[in-house]
Amino acid sequence: MASRTAAENGAARAASWLPALAGSALIAMALLANEWTLARTLSPDGALGPRFRAMVWAFDASAASIGAALILLRGRIAVVTSRLLLRDYPNLGALAVGLGLVVVLVLALEGVFFGLNQAHRHRSPLWRVYSKGFDARHPLLGHRPEPGRVHAETLWRAREKIFGARYTIDEYTRRVVPSPDSDTPSRFILVCGGSFAFGTGAEDDQTLAYYLGAGASGYRAYNYGGMGHGIQQTLAILDQWDLKTQVAEKSGALVYVFIPQHIPRTIPTMWNVTSFGRYDPCFRFTSTGEAVYLGPFNRAHPVRTVVYDILHREQMMTYVGVDWPPAILSRHIEYTADMLLACARRFRAIFDSEEFYVLFHPLSEEARRGLGVSPELIKRIYREKGLRLLDYENLLGPDTAGLFYPLDEHPTPEVHRRVAGQVLQDLDLAPQTE
Repeated sequence: MASRTAAENGAARAASWLPALAGSALIAMALLANEWTLARTLSPDGALGPRFRAMVWAFDASAASIGAALILLRGRIAVVTSRLLLRDYPNLGALAVGLGLVVVLVLALEGVFFGLNQAHRHRSPLWRVYSKGFDARHPLLGHRPEPGRVHAETLWRAREKIFGARYTIDEYTRRVVPSPDSDTPSRFILVCGGSFAFGTGAEDDQTLAYYLGAGASGYRAYNYGGMGHGIQQTLAILDQWDLKTQVAEKSGALVYVFIPQHIPRTIPTMWNVTSFGRYDPCFRFTSTGEAVYLGPFNRAHPVRTVVYDILHREQMMTYVGVDWPPAILSRHIEYTADMLLACARRFRAIFDSEEFYVLFHPLSEEARRGLGVSPELIKRIYREKGLRLLDYENLLGPDTAGLFYPLDEHPTPEVHRRVAGQVLQDLDLAPQTE
């Protein structure tokens, strides 16, 4: 009997702390979630509308009132709880009080990490400005610049302009590649991939595709790259678009511009799904190895999308930078290799050509440090799978200063020119001189 009384008293004392903690958390929330803090952290122009200010003040007043009531009445709440639950079921009551304390602690920590995450976002020195429609939704590729327009993008670091560029997009949502001469080419080069292939920060006549078209004898270059794209977009283009109506020449080569960051985009990981990959095209491999288009990722995998959304809103995980899967494994690399092989098969079926190349693009020193996956492992697996690699990882040498935009890490036009020159040499595309 004495042990039971001690358990009741212990649980009752714990129960009196729970309302106090909950009340303190509510009052702290009311103080922190004021209109000035919210305007500074959530509003682009630093101001809140009258209706939103009224809602904020109503919430603060309610939270502070309820918090104060919980603190003042914590003794009575503990007594009532003890009579209703702890007297007859002391162990269950103690468990309930313990779980309540854990919930309050987790909510408090979430509030702290939410504030840290907001402060971290606003400390970012980069400020990107682009024209309306540049990152428009696309029914097949997820996101793509609106067709038939010239888009503009400027990247600032505080008041310093890092780059400013204009992107001309044709009716097929491809980036226009200016033709350097009047000769009618007989063959093509398709350049596919993400922003490195697209040419972020470069003018139309400064991209990799432009330098390839300008230097290859008898070839016309086409730029199918896209901002934030992975291998799945290239496979969707080859699988779903009628390229024979878009490409005038009958034969040629395809160069996929690869960086290791395409692996988490293609899997895709939680961060990619919850940031810009929700509507990316999704494929499934059949037992015969054929890639079948399933539609946008969020429709093909609705449960996984919901789980990713929930996990992504967890503030402590966001602050630490946890992604899912948390590491890139060999099986993930093999999956992306299978996706590239599916692209090669589809390209061969359309144009009857074996000239499908994976260009392993060089990176800045900063981008290499944050990879989290071995480039040598990627290249070994890709070669074992039978992919034809253009390994330019070390093309620029150890010193890449000035060759990539600071903090942004996209290549400058000089890098596009050097990489194109090496491609022309390795594939023997440059005109012969006597």
